[in-house]
Amino acid sequence: MSAPRLHYAVGLTRCATHHVDVTLRVDDVHGDLELWLPAWTPGSYMIREFARNLRAPRARASDGAEPRVERIDKATLLVRGGRGTIELSYRVYANEVSVRTTWVDAERALLNGASTYLIPRGREHEPIALSIDVPSSWRVFTALPRTSDGTWLASDHDRLVDSPIACGAFDERSFDVDGVRHAFAFCGRGNWEPEKVERAAAAIVAENARVFGSLPYANYAFLAFTTAEGRGGLEHRDSCVLLHPRLQFDEPVGWHDFVTLIAHEHFHSWNVKWARPAELAAADLRAETYTRSLWIAEGVTSYYDELTPLRAGVMARAVYLQRIADAITRYRETPGRACETLEDASLLAWVRLYRPDEDSPNSGVSYYAKGALVALLLDLEIRTRSADRATLDHVMAAFVREFPPQGRGYRGHDFERICSAAAGADLTAFFDRAVRSTAELEFEAPLARFGLALRDKPKDKPTARDLIGARVRRVERRTVIDGIDPDSPAELAGLSARDELIALDGLRVDADTLAQRLRAVPVGRGATFALLRDDVLIERSVVLTRGPASSVVLTAIDDVDAATRARRDAWLRGA
Repeated sequence: MSAPRLHYAVGLTRCATHHVDVTLRVDDVHGDLELWLPAWTPGSYMIREFARNLRAPRARASDGAEPRVERIDKATLLVRGGRGTIELSYRVYANEVSVRTTWVDAERALLNGASTYLIPRGREHEPIALSIDVPSSWRVFTALPRTSDGTWLASDHDRLVDSPIACGAFDERSFDVDGVRHAFAFCGRGNWEPEKVERAAAAIVAENARVFGSLPYANYAFLAFTTAEGRGGLEHRDSCVLLHPRLQFDEPVGWHDFVTLIAHEHFHSWNVKWARPAELAAADLRAETYTRSLWIAEGVTSYYDELTPLRAGVMARAVYLQRIADAITRYRETPGRACETLEDASLLAWVRLYRPDEDSPNSGVSYYAKGALVALLLDLEIRTRSADRATLDHVMAAFVREFPPQGRGYRGHDFERICSAAAGADLTAFFDRAVRSTAELEFEAPLARFGLALRDKPKDKPTARDLIGARVRRVERRTVIDGIDPDSPAELAGLSARDELIALDGLRVDADTLAQRLRAVPVGRGATFALLRDDVLIERSVVLTRGPASSVVLTAIDDVDAATRARRDAWLRGA
């Protein structure tokens, strides 16, 4: 790498006011200097308008002059008539806690490149040096290489954007898998047990490496943050950011959610950061980049984020089967599955997935959730068609070999071609039905071929949605309808999203007592709701017309032949 002519100096001395100070030194300037800031970050497909947080840009030339900084548009700055070295200083307001943004407080900071670094147009492919000034008690954690003088180096702007940085007084642990160092930074307070997390992560990394045959990086960094309620993850080339509620590590559901998060983001090292949709291979970070393949990038990864912890010994088989059953239940409880295909869900991610409203469950599907179920069925289909000689594991390994990051990227038909080759049969009909239509997914027969039984189980405590088709939530001290299922008793009675529930049959009701009260109303009987709609008190009578609500349970069938038991074990164990 040649000596960088771009140098960013980041200062975290305004933590209390949630500001990040940035100074960009640009050498060898010859004329007007145009700089731009991305509008979205790779891996999170929504225009986030990071420029809205840009503050007070000022320029200074090497001769002491202060060239005027003009705003060309919402995310582009122009420094006119520059010569030699130009320093541009600015601040970033950083108080949105997520895995996709830059944020800082008195205890820690996360620097995400897309929302932090203005980049000179035309110089995106130059090497970059980065220095960071943090409080004396803090440390810096990132996968970027560090030089002897204390600066970090990035080969280009893409690399800088793809390298999140954690700052704070965090705990750090590391482990090796196949001779490759993996480090964990634990940023924030919580009831996590670092040794337990380290053991789980090491087992997950080893299982992912088994599927693909090798690790695609020289070192890897897990940037783990805790918060009160937020959760999420974001993949990067040789690191990831994890966000999890701080007091849910010792609860079974919370722990399993966290290990699946680790598995998901790490699996992306191959599926997205290595093999990626062709449209994203040359993505424009200033505008939407459309692809119909997000169900492959995220849905297939979501299938493995449950399967990998099972195979790694981090999740029990009974837990895995129940989590799959819960996913099938949620799919069947999503009316939008009849309205939107997986390909369309991928294409419309920019305006749907990250911007849900009360009608979202009625009008669409998640390419994560449905995509994971399609990947499960695809795995079983490939195993069945090939007489268990091929699996989705083989497909994924071949997939990443054919589409390295330096190449053109893949199209949806490329993935389908590799799947068909593995199965030894044309799977076009499978993809037409599961991916390009809204036909109902069928689970019972495919799972039965692997010795698993899917059955309905009445819910012990049906929710208000189960009983009348109304989704409710607490908003401060109010109970508000969050959405209405189509053709449900609630819709037929004229209830509406955003109505505030006051009383049921003359007695006050809230989010905690509503379902309990409704369970006492016989089917066929009406119940009178008192509601506030735009501050106007109204009444509506809802007739309960639904029978007992049910969810699905997935169990292993004990009475199966040896061949079926063997193929089930081979799938779940990873053979």
